[in-house]
Amino acid sequence: MSETSFCELKSIVSHLPKSKILAGDAVNNGRYKFYLSGKKVARSDVAIVDQDAVVMGDGGVASITFATGKYSYSSHNFGFYSNSDDFLSEYIFRALEQFLPEIDYKGFVGSGIKNIDKNFLFDLHVEKISLAEQKKIASILTSVDEVIENTQKQIDKLQDLKKATMNELLTKGIGHTEFKDSELGRIPKSWEIKALSELAVNGISNGVFNDPKMQGSGYRLINVFDMYQGFGINDQKLKKLKLTEKEFQKNKVEYGDIFLTRSSLKLEGIAHCNICLTNANDITYDGHLMKISPNTSIVEPIFLALQCLSDLGRIFLMRMAKQSTMTTIGQEDIAPLSIVLPPLEEQRTIIDVHSGFEIRIRHLKTKLMQTQFLKSSLMQDLLTGKVRVKVN
Repeated sequence: MSETSFCELKSIVSHLPKSKILAGDAVNNGRYKFYLSGKKVARSDVAIVDQDAVVMGDGGVASITFATGKYSYSSHNFGFYSNSDDFLSEYIFRALEQFLPEIDYKGFVGSGIKNIDKNFLFDLHVEKISLAEQKKIASILTSVDEVIENTQKQIDKLQDLKKATMNELLTKGIGHTEFKDSELGRIPKSWEIKALSELAVNGISNGVFNDPKMQGSGYRLINVFDMYQGFGINDQKLKKLKLTEKEFQKNKVEYGDIFLTRSSLKLEGIAHCNICLTNANDITYDGHLMKISPNTSIVEPIFLALQCLSDLGRIFLMRMAKQSTMTTIGQEDIAPLSIVLPPLEEQRTIIDVHSGFEIRIRHLKTKLMQTQFLKSSLMQDLLTGKVRVKVN
């Protein structure tokens, strides 16, 4: 077996010119790709280079992409490419992609927003293998990336279709021919409008104080983080908080309880809504959340959650928020939210449509996760020499 050979990155690459283009200079429908920090790609009418190269962001967290053709990149990015006959630029990209966790952990310095330590980066070593093997490895990983990208596009498209469909159903219903004017516009004649507070059995309440000293044992806690992990709170990943029995009973979570966040760094994140869909009897909720227990004699809990997440609901809630350093909203602000109410049977039909979308999206997300895991495994095998690809 031949001896493994490595080369320092700095000895095998040349650098792209420093960009003077700001991230804010992106234009809609520009002629060229415009690489921003992270993996974000915008458009620009200016092309700085026409050179296949590795492009990285210089601050925040480690990010890397392989740029091809004519393109631009922001002043917070830098790029480089192979100047060696023994290395392909795309193979260097894949090798560094494998190093990303290490670069992220060890390769950023400074306080506040950290910047990449380029000495650390360019001192990294890349294994020297045959050009044919480099090309094969790059081709395999590119094929997997294409599956990941296409799956993500399918998810995004389905999410957009779900949003448009639900906004239509939540205001127009299914198969109605008679409509009436209302404060929310034209709605089916048989529908009612009630304030959110009228649909809450025990009013609107805030949760428990999440004392860091009491974390780790006790009752499971719905936290702000859990609100953003998909529709329907995942009770399998909740952290625990120790409470007295009296405090727990006062703040116990039941099936169908709806939660809205009380604060957000950004306006668009305020009063984000989610719902508990488990019958477990050991769950409470954080004081940064507000809880509503729906009156199920007139509203289905999932339907109410969908109304809070609809465009009409979001517009109202953002308008009621208070903005300073942190955007906040209180019980009195969300209480007047107008909710359109079809008969219960029609609510359930609308919920079924939503559930159909959720099932398809979950299926695609599972496929995406499996493909990402496959890529990670392939990188571990192919880029460490654990498995050698056969080259014809």
